[in-house]
Amino acid sequence: DKDIIPPKILRIEPKNQSTNFDAKSFIISFDEYVQLNDISTQLIVSPPLKTPPEFVVKGRNVVVKFNSELLPNTTYTMNFGSAIRDINESNPLENFTYVFSTGSFLDSLSLNGNVMSALTMENEKDVLVLLYQENIDSLPFLKLPYYYAKTDASGNFALNNLKAGKFKVVALKDQNSSFLYDDFDKEWIGFSDSLISPYFISKAKQE
Repeated sequence: DKDIIPPKILRIEPKNQSTNFDAKSFIISFDEYVQLNDISTQLIVSPPLKTPPEFVVKGRNVVVKFNSELLPNTTYTMNFGSAIRDINESNPLENFTYVFSTGSFLDSLSLNGNVMSALTMENEKDVLVLLYQENIDSLPFLKLPYYYAKTDASGNFALNNLKAGKFKVVALKDQNSSFLYDDFDKEWIGFSDSLISPYFISKAKQE
């Protein structure tokens, strides 16, 4: 029979949802040989890293090495999209997310929503939703976001493991993967006219 089962994670070192994270890399071990497909566009790291991490595939293991310093007392989420696949049938492990904190606890707030085109009123996929800690109109031109996510085919987005506070929310159709509004001829932008606070989702509600 054709293999339709995605790779299964056997262990992660340091473990997922670790606190006081001070490692320079982490290793994901699978039950079969794996490959990485289009990792540069599939991976979403929030908050963004100054330099993208390095990936090394060794048989059934994926080694992720950090090439930039991590912020102190910060919760990071790394969503791999559909990048992790098995070798034989290229079955994807969808939306595996590795979460860790450089502080003593994991931030646990969330923000969900939907992005629509103001012209067509249709849902927009592959739009970046950017969160900024400051309330300055020029931020999308000048500064990388503190958190970000990408909308799915239905225009929905989800930002998890956020810290408490109020954030400026911007939607950007980013054409050059810069996370900045810097191509005025091709890029579209929209923003909320008020600051937004993330909320807590209880375990019971999640289930």
